[in-house]
Amino acid sequence: MVCDFCTAELVLEANDEVTEVIEKTLSGGTFVRVKCPTCTQILTHEKPDLRRDHSWKTTTSQKYLVTELGKSKIPYSIKPELDRKTDDKIDKLIVPTSKDFRYRTYEPGIESLVRVDQSAQPILEEQWGNTDLKKRVIPWKWCLCVGFILLSIIGWSQFGHSFIAESKSPPQPISKPPSIQETAHQAVISEWEKRQEASALIEQVTATVRSYFSATRIEELALYVRQPERVRPLMEKFYENQPIVVNPIGKKAPIFNPLPSPPGKDFWMGVCELADQSFINVVVEISATDEPKIDWETVVNHQPMNWDDFAKQRPEEVSVDFRVYIQDDDYFTDEFADSKVWRCLMLSERDGDAVVYGYVKSGSSLANEIFKRIDADGGEKSTAILRLRIPANLKSKRGVLIEKLVSPLWIYIEPPKP
Repeated sequence: MVCDFCTAELVLEANDEVTEVIEKTLSGGTFVRVKCPTCTQILTHEKPDLRRDHSWKTTTSQKYLVTELGKSKIPYSIKPELDRKTDDKIDKLIVPTSKDFRYRTYEPGIESLVRVDQSAQPILEEQWGNTDLKKRVIPWKWCLCVGFILLSIIGWSQFGHSFIAESKSPPQPISKPPSIQETAHQAVISEWEKRQEASALIEQVTATVRSYFSATRIEELALYVRQPERVRPLMEKFYENQPIVVNPIGKKAPIFNPLPSPPGKDFWMGVCELADQSFINVVVEISATDEPKIDWETVVNHQPMNWDDFAKQRPEEVSVDFRVYIQDDDYFTDEFADSKVWRCLMLSERDGDAVVYGYVKSGSSLANEIFKRIDADGGEKSTAILRLRIPANLKSKRGVLIEKLVSPLWIYIEPPKP
């Protein structure tokens, strides 16, 4: 062989020392590594036969075969006997067999190299009928997936035709929002309808008021008044001492405005000009199930007794309900001198001249209810029906006790209890 580094020609024989054995070849030789005697580089080459011993496996190279440049091509061994002639007979080396060598600590036999894992062996045909063999478990997810597919197929067969029929139906037209003109037109129509309804209602109320002021008898008046079962006896007593004066509505139509009304009630105030050119206020209750009715007590300002007579005579221990004006005041005197204990109200009447001062306990629920009514009117003069009483031996000449707020208006919303 030729060194790849120094180009020296070398002959490798079977008994030469080597640096390392790499592997055996099929031809009986061995790939080994040797050191070049010229440049000391490690070379790899095939050695034809094995040595008798294997001490060379761990020793360094001590003897090499070289060919000197410029001399005969016949190789010779570098030994102490360098003067040996090349034509000397070379003794045949006794080469040990492969059984005399061990190349690694454990040499496996052929049976271990060809051993087959019994667990990986396939099932033979004669074992096919054996029921003891382990069966393959099908994952539950596959069962769930197959079940879902079957249910989908069944559902489609039941309801798919209706879905297809709906999808084939013509598309519905998209409703467009109304234009400004249409909106304005609808608003005008709605407003016109409301005005028509209001106009019809006003005509009905006006007809009732005209009929009332044109009546000449109590029976006729009772047809147009609220709560006729309670009011008719009051009317009969009222007209015992004074006759019914017919004073019909003039040519001008009454003017009506809504009043603050409790839930479920609808009261209107009408200003009417009579034939003698006088004006009078009329309270009308409008009901959805009945004709408009007039509150007779407010028309005639009905009181249980004359207001001025009550202020003069001052009947003691008598509870009386009066339609009065109420207003906050600070007239504290005699038994009602302590302003921390009492709240004072100035009381007056529509057709009377007398002024009376009513007192109620400060901080009581009655006082809170009355002053809440005053505050609702902005703190100004308000109207109410109050139950008044003059205690016995009262020193205050103009003072009365307020026992109850009967109604926040001059009308009885519901018939009063006796």
